[in-house]
Amino acid sequence: MFKLAKFIRGKALIFTIIGVICVMGAAYFDASQPTFLNDAITSLSNGVWWGKDASGIYEQLNWATYHQIFDISTMSPMDGPALYAFWPAIIMMAIYATCSLSVGLAGSFLGSAAALYAAMNTRNGMFGKIQTYSFCEVDKLSTASLITRLSNDVQKHQINLQMILTMLFRAPVTIVISLISAFTPPMGNTTYGCITIGIVVVMLLVVGIIGSRVIPIFSKAQKKLDGTNAIMRENILGARVVKAFNIQNNQHERYETENKELKRLNIRGQALMLPIMSIITFILNAGIVIILIVAGAQFVHSDSHPSINAGIFAFTQLIIIVLFSAMIAVMVIVNSTRTMASIKRINEVLDTNSSIVDSKTPVTIPNNYSLKFEHVNFKYSTTSESNVLDDVNFEVESGTTLGIIGGTGSGKSTIASLIPRFYDVTSGSITIGGVNIKDASTNQLNGIVGVVLQESVLFAGTIASNLKFGKQDATKEEMIEACTNACAWDFIEAMPLQLESEVEQRGRNYSGGQKQRISLARTLIKKPNILVLDDTTSALDLITESRVQENLQSNFKNTTTLIISQRISSVKHADKILVLENGKIIAQGSHQELVKVSDVYRQIVDSQLGKEGME
Repeated sequence: MFKLAKFIRGKALIFTIIGVICVMGAAYFDASQPTFLNDAITSLSNGVWWGKDASGIYEQLNWATYHQIFDISTMSPMDGPALYAFWPAIIMMAIYATCSLSVGLAGSFLGSAAALYAAMNTRNGMFGKIQTYSFCEVDKLSTASLITRLSNDVQKHQINLQMILTMLFRAPVTIVISLISAFTPPMGNTTYGCITIGIVVVMLLVVGIIGSRVIPIFSKAQKKLDGTNAIMRENILGARVVKAFNIQNNQHERYETENKELKRLNIRGQALMLPIMSIITFILNAGIVIILIVAGAQFVHSDSHPSINAGIFAFTQLIIIVLFSAMIAVMVIVNSTRTMASIKRINEVLDTNSSIVDSKTPVTIPNNYSLKFEHVNFKYSTTSESNVLDDVNFEVESGTTLGIIGGTGSGKSTIASLIPRFYDVTSGSITIGGVNIKDASTNQLNGIVGVVLQESVLFAGTIASNLKFGKQDATKEEMIEACTNACAWDFIEAMPLQLESEVEQRGRNYSGGQKQRISLARTLIKKPNILVLDDTTSALDLITESRVQENLQSNFKNTTTLIISQRISSVKHADKILVLENGKIIAQGSHQELVKVSDVYRQIVDSQLGKEGME
């Protein structure tokens, strides 16, 4: 929890400081009430039984006068001791109650505002941290879990922080002031004070014991919530697939199973937490009974019976205030106990650092964009037994085109992810212009390398806003040029709003081929020196694919290009082609060379292009 204190800054810090002062002020006003009540009751009891008023002016109060003190409607402002003791105490109680209400409301408002700003800062901090992650960290924490942490976990932290600022800070001040009064005559004494402290300690012990059992349960519940969110996310995103295969019932059962387990864990945790309030209420009532028993014993053995009788009413209010404040503190502690699971998950996001780290003394990549893989091995997890890429060696001269082809799972997309350092190689090296990419700055690397990933992801907004991901200050002419090279301008120009046409979330209002062409244009607009196309034209028809290739060959002659594809037609005209199988390069050369020397390549060509493709 203390790690998240750094997000209480700016307005959150200002609201926190002022809010805590207000809340503590309200606590002071509340804790002072029993003192005035004691003064008021003492003035009455002294005036009735001993004939002593607070000023020493009146000698005796008869029974009728005593009733007049309680009957405000028949009492004049100058009657009896009210002018000197009773009414000032009552007036001060009213003033303190009003002050408590005013500053208490202000403290609650400011505390809530501070919690909202702190939560906003926390979400911004987490989101910024996630942006620094490599693919490795995203894979490790999982997308569904990160979404849950940014939303559900931060919300729980916000509610907990709000309770701390508006309630927890108020309770200790009230308890301390009240305990001082509990030890101080005439209203309290050492016995009363020790009993009060003992009751508070018992409350805290109960919370500590229950809390130690609750935290692990809610930690499991939060992990299970990740599971339910993952199922929900993939079913919503894949709703068309679910409908197409008519597996709604199966998916619902799968979600229901996860949801039931989440319910079971939450019920188990709540079953431990819910009795806390009943136990605390019992302890509070038991404390009052104990105080009354002790007071009764003192009353029996005391010569000044009326004095004890007068003070015990005020002390009863005092003990209620103390125990109620302790109960409020316990509620906050219980909630904090439950929230600890969420706070740990938030801290895990903030404490996880990217495995991709810039060199302290980055080396500048020269104007030579040749690409070389030397004895590259890679595995996605250190616990994996086998490599995804196994001793991969190849070189692409600057300005030439390399085609990569192979079966599913052969490692093609992994090569595409290693070049821009989405992942780091397990062993071996990747160099650009003779410079190891680990020694170059990621900013320069991102400026040099342009990647069009296998999955075409568009963001909600417009076509123009998506294109500006590649170049933020792109002009309309540059956007049209990029779209033309990607063969996307044909359908964009036909739209009423053209570049300002709406793009729905994940580009669901566009076909697969349209999304691929917009994604390609988004990369081409930055005019990269190294262009990596990972199955970029898989959703295009052969004619459109051919046009895209012609545009790239004409307008990106000096660009080092890697074309990863399942289609022979996409890589056939590359200067060199790699054939991958199970993470290894089993053959490399031009199309004509591979047809002669590689059985695997020849089979692929024959299956796609027939005998004519062998030429």
